[in-house]
Amino acid sequence: MLKVIREGTKAKAMFFIIKGIVEVTSEDDEIVYAELGKGCFFGEIGVLFQVARTTSVIAKTKCIIAIIKASEFYELCEKHPKVAKAIHDEAIYRYTNLKTQKEERGKQFDVSLNENILSPLKSITSDEDLFKTSTSNIKKISLININSERNNSNNSLSNDDFEASNASNNTINTTNNDITNDTTEVTVNISLKNTATEKDLHSPKLVVSNDNNITMLDSSVKVIEQNTPSPQNPNLGFIQRYSGRRRASVAVWADDQLSKLQQNIQNQLNKEKSPTESNAPTNLSVSSTAQIVSPINDALKQDNISESSSVYSSLSSISKEKESLTQSRKQNINQKFSEIKKKEEQPYLGPLPIDLMKKCISFLDYKNQFRIRRISKIFNIIITNGNSSDLTDPKWIDYDFNPPLSTSIDLSTIPKLINDEVLKIILSACGDFIIEDLNLHRCWEVTDVGCKAIEDVGSEIKNLNLLGCWDITDNCLVSLSSNLQNLEFIDLSNCRKITNLGVISLLQNCPRLSKISLSYCKNLSSELFANSLIWRKVKQLNLQRCTGIFDAGFAFWKEQITQEKDDPSIPDSFHLKKLNLSDCSFLTDTAINNIADTCQELEEISLSFCCALTDECILNLLTKCKELKILDLNYCGLAVTDEICNVIAKKM
Repeated sequence: MLKVIREGTKAKAMFFIIKGIVEVTSEDDEIVYAELGKGCFFGEIGVLFQVARTTSVIAKTKCIIAIIKASEFYELCEKHPKVAKAIHDEAIYRYTNLKTQKEERGKQFDVSLNENILSPLKSITSDEDLFKTSTSNIKKISLININSERNNSNNSLSNDDFEASNASNNTINTTNNDITNDTTEVTVNISLKNTATEKDLHSPKLVVSNDNNITMLDSSVKVIEQNTPSPQNPNLGFIQRYSGRRRASVAVWADDQLSKLQQNIQNQLNKEKSPTESNAPTNLSVSSTAQIVSPINDALKQDNISESSSVYSSLSSISKEKESLTQSRKQNINQKFSEIKKKEEQPYLGPLPIDLMKKCISFLDYKNQFRIRRISKIFNIIITNGNSSDLTDPKWIDYDFNPPLSTSIDLSTIPKLINDEVLKIILSACGDFIIEDLNLHRCWEVTDVGCKAIEDVGSEIKNLNLLGCWDITDNCLVSLSSNLQNLEFIDLSNCRKITNLGVISLLQNCPRLSKISLSYCKNLSSELFANSLIWRKVKQLNLQRCTGIFDAGFAFWKEQITQEKDDPSIPDSFHLKKLNLSDCSFLTDTAINNIADTCQELEEISLSFCCALTDECILNLLTKCKELKILDLNYCGLAVTDEICNVIAKKM
């Protein structure tokens, strides 16, 4: 990160943040006192009180920072005493806060402020209107882009180089480790504009330095007062403190779109004025009703409707819209109040309402959730089964504890602790009709015995992840299929002992099963697809590296579709949308052509490392699968040709 100010160096300027974030830190960068963002300023303590820098400032992100030299700042203070007073008070506040923080950390803070330099600020009586700015001596503030990503944390910037000097042209020297070297020069021009119009004040200019290839947005600064300061709090509406809750009253017009928008509005208003009003001064502030609704009048004039009637109709439509908005807001407020009242009526569990406590517990992993269930009956009910029938306390009678947190159980974070016995204890504590998602990813000690426990309580399971459970066999899958009637997704990847029998049993007995992953199950063969009817409901299928599957497997699909073509009771195509055949190296064009003929709803297919494929089957696939959006042909050398690339470019 780039160091903008270094603690202990001489102060020659103060800075305004146009864009980005900086950190106010100690000299050794170990303590961060504050973060300042867009609209904030820094460096005012050293300039106001002529003391050395009290902290260091580091650019946390890429920043655009405006620099104002001390001499120019003093001139501004003379012209705008209220602004000076506000910055002065902010500097005192920051100084006091910084001193307190350093003393709390045991650091010495011997900086004494020189109050004499701005003593006239203590007796300001001028009622000068801060909104009126002089256009005779408007100084441009140079903008400097600081890219903290290009510099390491050891980069530092000398105040003598970075801060503005008395010369009209400043030179900033940058290197990898110290900006004070003479390797690279970046020139920032600060020009004085003697004459400026209102148009110039609001029209930013783009300045490009050809010598250094730097683009800077040159903006005029306009001092305004958003809220009239009260005598009790003169800073109100001007100072944006460290928290960022106040807006700075230095508005920088640095967007060409804003200027164009302003000009377009002004031109439109001028066109709408009658000849008698043509001599009236133009202004963005429109007071008349006709001017406000002039865009509406234009639209109505095209339909040959009179201007007066269009005004009244527009006003009536606006009033109706306001009424409808008011009604909707009232309804929203009433709804929010009812929700708040409902939450207030919730019973408390410890120091928090029970819903909030439940939300907090849900962020724990299941190991810790299962551990804290022993705190009390309430915790046990929240986490395991949601059954409150055993509670006698009247405050819990009307409260519904469902759904419990055990609706979703993820044990993949503690695979070494999970075996058949532990899994049985966890599942039995939850009971049946509770669990919907069970993740046993990489729990390799789970065997068919553990799957029997899943069968006992898994009637509501929708998603089951058994990836990496090596010892699971067909017996386990057959027993699971008899009770998992709501199963929608199962991951059997790397379960290398399962065969066609177990997968077919799941597909036959689980009517909702539509997503199945069988990657690296090398005991599967082409006969797995012999009964095409059980595959027609499947929408996602992962067969990555199932090297026992050949072209004959998908030939079954094509043959049965052809035979059952005239039977209206049988679906005439598959609903497969995602298919992964990566590393199925024995597949040829015949298999892909059969897939293209039967799976025309296909949206995504991966054929990487299917090296035997040619461009003919890919062209057929692209032609028949109209919904295809993702096609993976990595390392399919013969399948990727110029013709295929042109077809893909036109199709996708």
